Amino acid sequence: MEDDNHQLISQKTIYILYSTLSGIIFVSIVLTIIFLVQRRDNKKEDDSQGLLRKSLNSILSTWKTALKPNHLLLIPLGFWTLSGEAFFMGAFTNSFITCTIGVQYVGLIMTIYGIIATAASIIVTYIVKLKYSRPICFLISSLLSYTIFIVMLLWKPTVSQTYVLFIIPCLSSIVDGLTEPFITAMYNSMLPDKNDESYSLLTCVQEAASLIIFFYATMLRVRTQIILQLIYLTLAMLSYIIISIKQRRTSTNDDDDQQTFVLNRIVLSDRC
Repeated sequence: MEDDNHQLISQKTIYILYSTLSGIIFVSIVLTIIFLVQRRDNKKEDDSQGLLRKSLNSILSTWKTALKPNHLLLIPLGFWTLSGEAFFMGAFTNSFITCTIGVQYVGLIMTIYGIIATAASIIVTYIVKLKYSRPICFLISSLLSYTIFIVMLLWKPTVSQTYVLFIIPCLSSIVDGLTEPFITAMYNSMLPDKNDESYSLLTCVQEAASLIIFFYATMLRVRTQIILQLIYLTLAMLSYIIISIKQRRTSTNDDDDQQTFVLNRIVLSDRC
């Protein structure tokens, strides 16, 4: 027996959204190929034992780096960047979208999520040169995140308020688009002479966050998961504040601090 929760989305709407997303992906690939600095290692590859040794050394170096007190502050930031995304991909789509308006809307809503996150990331490339752009972006992102999770705690989804199910992921995608480039730059600036270790540490923390979120997604109530997201967010903001204070005290310039230079290099250097 069919009800109003399982109305089909028009084919025209589906084609427009998926075509837009496919176009963005294609343009991203082309731009990456054009602007990415191609670096080839002309040396012969080592044997399997040599590669294994290098891999083990890289893992050990990453964990030694992570265990330093100052670098431990980076972990909540990296964890937060992907934990929220994993939550929306799992618990939110299942408990809010599917249970309220039907599974057929999941793809549509998450496609919009991806488009807006991409647009927000592009906007970052233009505001990065502005003074105090990083703290402003983090302030906006934290306020949006707290608003999103508090609304999800208090709001009871209904079919008559379907628009809210579109607004919440849109706001969350803006948070992702604004903060992830700055957090990547923060990892890089905290480890200026260890680029490989910084990106490796960020990747490890993010993958661990994704694994943990999906592991307990089917074990905990959605309300509990939302509260955990608020805790992750609070820890990330505290880490950001502590790191910013430390960097401000050690900075010798009047600019936003070394973050501006680092993010400029990460985002814009390959355009030259």
